Amino acid sequence: MASGYSLGENIRKTNFRNCMMHFELKDKGGNSLISEETFYLAIPFCGLAETQFGLSYTEYQTLLETALNSLYSAINTYLGFELLLKV
Repeated sequence: MASGYSLGENIRKTNFRNCMMHFELKDKGGNSLISEETFYLAIPFCGLAETQFGLSYTEYQTLLETALNSLYSAINTYLGFELLLKV
């Protein structure tokens, strides 16, 4: 993006993206994307965020929401008017 905006590797990883898009819990090499130590059915994504990012799901969600709000602001600045989001 022209504004220099970047999500960075702290919240964006190819393996995580592929898991979300293709519902595959293994990487291309057949390795599990969730470690045995962080696998837990009672938490969101069952430990995927903890394994891939070293963050709790809540910490990851907070970083992601901050990045999305930053992107929203950058788009509004670029367009020169306020886009309305429905929550």
